[in-house]
Amino acid sequence: MKKCPKCNGPLGDRPALSRRDGKTDICSNCGFIEAMEDAQKAFELKQSQRPVINNV
Repeated sequence: MKKCPKCNGPLGDRPALSRRDGKTDICSNCGFIEAMEDAQKAFELKQSQRPVINNV
């Protein structure tokens, strides 16, 4: 059975495609982690672009 290059665990029957290079198969658990990392980065970027409102 093939192994995930990120965690060395089994790829399983339905591997995920890595978001990092768009061509490497990774296990679904690592795929989920990559998705959550990307979502967190997008949220942080959105928060940093919000205007600052000063209540005086």
